[in-house]
Amino acid sequence: MKILTITARRWEGAYEGGWELYDGDHILTQVARLEDARQQVIDYLDTVDPKMSHDGWDIRIASTL
Repeated sequence: MKILTITARRWEGAYEGGWELYDGDHILTQVARLEDARQQVIDYLDTVDPKMSHDGWDIRIASTL
């Protein structure tokens, strides 16, 4: 099983804000609600590599507040 640790960094926007999701220093994607971060990462990875299923990956979200 693949383990991926993602760092979620909060950002504030003009209306609401959200979270930027990083793999190391590389930003992968963004999400409005932190509880949706894991699925957002899976969706991103599925888009980049559609031949592989990422549902079974152990994706750990670490937030920086």
